[in-house]
Amino acid sequence: MPLYIAPVVQHPIRPNGIMAKGQFGNGPHSTIYLGNDIGTLCLYWTPRTIVDAEIQKLVEDKGDTIPGAVRGALANRLGIVILGGQLTGGDLLGNLMTLDRGKWDLARPSRVTGKLEVRINNEIWYSNPRDKKRIPVMDPSDNFNRADESPLGNGDWTTVGGEGLRIVSNQCVRISDNTDNASRFSNATFDDDQFGEILVVTRETGSEAGPGVGTRADTGGAISYYAVLFNAID
Repeated sequence: MPLYIAPVVQHPIRPNGIMAKGQFGNGPHSTIYLGNDIGTLCLYWTPRTIVDAEIQKLVEDKGDTIPGAVRGALANRLGIVILGGQLTGGDLLGNLMTLDRGKWDLARPSRVTGKLEVRINNEIWYSNPRDKKRIPVMDPSDNFNRADESPLGNGDWTTVGGEGLRIVSNQCVRISDNTDNASRFSNATFDDDQFGEILVVTRETGSEAGPGVGTRADTGGAISYYAVLFNAID
């Protein structure tokens, strides 16, 4: 059955009630609220097909793989990086409900069994073994959806190469041509084991130009580990 991400709206009958946009009638549905206020988002399950520009279909069923474009759209709407490689609907739900991002309340293990389960319409979409440890993850991320700025800053970023990066029309781009441009996320303390990922919206046209992502660097960025997507290399 389809799982959607939808805005939270005012309930039409209950004065203080809320519901997922697109929810109506008494048909089967389940809702996991990621916020308790109108305008926040929720995960919404229903067997109905919903066509609405504000409602994003995530997956048809729990075992289906989340498409890359949907992952990018979901990350932008939630303002987070979605961890993991090929994610199924169940993987995604477990990812969102067990990794501490400081943005919404997490699912909690049973006090009796110690087991954590996330159910939708009484069907288990995610379950972890009793002895599996839940490890909080430091998840700094940026969707760049704000006013143009140059160089990239917002209290989180520091220029470490060339003139750095900037925001133009809600996208992160270079400042200068024909030189390296780099910025690092400096408003966090990281553990030893880390990874980084980016969503490339438009590839460069130059044969030796392209965006990249790094996971380790010294303060000035001179010594670093990074990967670059060159336009001439597929």
